[in-house]
Amino acid sequence: MTTSKPSATQPGDAFVWVWLPGATDPVVAGLLEARGSIVTFTYGRSYLDRPDAISLYEPELPLRAGRIEPRAGLSIASCIRDAGPDAWGQRVILARRTGTSTADADTADLDPLTYLLESGSDRIGALDFQSSPTEYLPRTETAPLAALQQAATALQEGRLLPEPVATAFLRGTSVGGARPKVLLTEDGRHWIAKLSSTGDPYPVVKAEAVDMELARRVGLHVPATQVIRSLDRDVLLVERFDRPAAGGQRRLLVSALTILGLDEMMARYATYPDLADAVRSMFTNPDATLRELFSRIVFNVCIGNTDDHARNHAAFWDGRQLELTPAYDLCPQPRSGEEAAQAMAIGREGQRASQLQVCLDSAAVYHLDRAEAGAIIDHQLTVITEQWEKAADAAQLTEVERRQLWGRQILNPFIHYGYPSQAVLEQVGRNARARGELAREFGLLSGADVAALAESDPPRASAVTSSWTAEGKVFTTGAAGDPRFPGFQFGDDGRPLPVIAEVLTALGGRLSGWELALWFTGGNGWLGGSRPVDVLDSDPELVVQAAGHLAADLLG
Repeated sequence: MTTSKPSATQPGDAFVWVWLPGATDPVVAGLLEARGSIVTFTYGRSYLDRPDAISLYEPELPLRAGRIEPRAGLSIASCIRDAGPDAWGQRVILARRTGTSTADADTADLDPLTYLLESGSDRIGALDFQSSPTEYLPRTETAPLAALQQAATALQEGRLLPEPVATAFLRGTSVGGARPKVLLTEDGRHWIAKLSSTGDPYPVVKAEAVDMELARRVGLHVPATQVIRSLDRDVLLVERFDRPAAGGQRRLLVSALTILGLDEMMARYATYPDLADAVRSMFTNPDATLRELFSRIVFNVCIGNTDDHARNHAAFWDGRQLELTPAYDLCPQPRSGEEAAQAMAIGREGQRASQLQVCLDSAAVYHLDRAEAGAIIDHQLTVITEQWEKAADAAQLTEVERRQLWGRQILNPFIHYGYPSQAVLEQVGRNARARGELAREFGLLSGADVAALAESDPPRASAVTSSWTAEGKVFTTGAAGDPRFPGFQFGDDGRPLPVIAEVLTALGGRLSGWELALWFTGGNGWLGGSRPVDVLDSDPELVVQAAGHLAADLLG
């Protein structure tokens, strides 16, 4: 392929347009000007005269007249940089401008204003950039997902793109990040489509999908996601949280890098304690936000997401205060061994080892005592372990992919060193594997599933299963809000096997739901090594006797 240098004609200025809170149309806010090695910003007089005008971000761009230079060490205001394309989007624009689409193309060949003016208008946040202060012309050309996928593959392979797909692809890549992604809108909902890459060494898209699902299950604030197939490849759809349900509105947001007053060259200095300090002074609901931030740190450690740098955290800005956005870019990173470190330090003294003990020791930074922090950690370990299989199902992971992630990126042994003992860790792993095998062999049925087996009226499903559970005829596993019934408890007619009630009576409530399930499906010495579940039909009385022996042992 032949390559060319960028055009010598690069823009000297650009006008910033903004969607003010609650507005459905943008207004011009000010002017960006290239002045040597920096880009300055000046609010427009008409904007300053508006009664509803707000600062694009304090303290970086205070609402005042006159030219504002970037803060020390920056070449452009970080809140402006947040609205521009990142590595992937810059590569797309560079390929369009220069004919250079190889992976080693230098994105520094183009200036910041070029990237802002050529990227799509449906960018993250509530800013856009135009050549005119009076006429707003959105750059929103679109194309079907399949066409955008083909364009991404072509770019990664060093091939240039034909029109009109090239323009649509250009407009749909104004989001940040280094991996291929495009923007989609369907039925009024806005999505980021994260694409599989030709060089993925592991199922990156589905790995992020399972982590987002696990994050939702442990209680973190995350956007809706779904995995789809397009052109026989995995695509992860992530619903955008910067587009309110009310059509046409947008929400201003800034990255943690901006909040900390840093840019990419200084990102290594970003720490979670510094972000926690900013939360205390600049955020709404600081205590609740600090608890959520700590929970996200713990979760990143648990899932092996060591790419938790400051651009992968963000907050909404309303002109006065910040509010933490939903979590995003939760993706396990490649790991060849055990030892790992987070991108941002967790503790005040720079501790960044990917270990739960480091999180626990740093609890006070996040306004938590050790008991509160320990409860958060234990809750996440329990949920991730118990709900791994269901989350993996939702992410459409194959058995091979599950084995590839579990114990390597997700709950790697390294995270437990010092918290708790290795013996406990090994038992957690054994239990997780046993639960997964149980789910695959017998099924973990919902109330609706059980009602269907019993040919009961679906509206009565909850009443039927609740009655059977209360009467001690069956038992459940899982969370209180999502009870699951191990399938071996039911006969061909869909009704509970009588032996289950007898076993539950013999054990007298001494075992939890999962402990019961594992007892039924584990080898038993009183049954000559057979599993109780395997002789429920042939010798139920013997199973009841085995349960009696266990009850006697538990009583000591």
